[in-house]
Amino acid sequence: MQLPKVRFHILLIAGGLTLGVSACSKSVQVRGEFPTPLVEALPLRAGLYYDETFKNHTHEEVSEDRDKWVIATGNSQVALFDSLARGLFKNTETVDSVSDSSHDHIDIILSPAIEALQFSMPRETKVNVFEVWIKYNVRVHTGDGALLVEWPLAAYGKTPTAFLRSKNDALNLAVRAALRDAGANFTRGFAKIPEVREWIESEKK
Repeated sequence: MQLPKVRFHILLIAGGLTLGVSACSKSVQVRGEFPTPLVEALPLRAGLYYDETFKNHTHEEVSEDRDKWVIATGNSQVALFDSLARGLFKNTETVDSVSDSSHDHIDIILSPAIEALQFSMPRETKVNVFEVWIKYNVRVHTGDGALLVEWPLAAYGKTPTAFLRSKNDALNLAVRAALRDAGANFTRGFAKIPEVREWIESEKK
């Protein structure tokens, strides 16, 4: 699934060009709690590997309102996938790598990555509504580190109301909505991935 093409004034610096100092900087530290999915757990022992880029994910962009936005999602991304794994698998733990001899007791390892994060600004300054798109690549490895599949996962979120005090609050809510959408899509779709389904069936034999 391709993310929609959203028109941005993205900062692309080349040949020594720099952004004018008139632009302001707005920071959003995305935080939130994500409930454990109430589903029948797969009979798998899962490891979760988060690289430094994922754990500290920060999106920076100069948007249509000429402000520079810095959106930190790393902590929330880790909290989301921790919660998803607790509901979807029999046992879970974080691991330091996808290939380690100490993984003998682990059946499957998930390593999520964020490939893109986009957001649209309010079309009218008095309507404080944002839309957010996130594109993930979830790498699924067997316990011995062999890559089973790279699963593209898309998510969308929108500010639920325009009656908020600030654009920061509005964007924060939109990102959190996108994370919840990612969680729902992950929960519904993981066991349906053909490579995963076939691997689970082969392990039962």
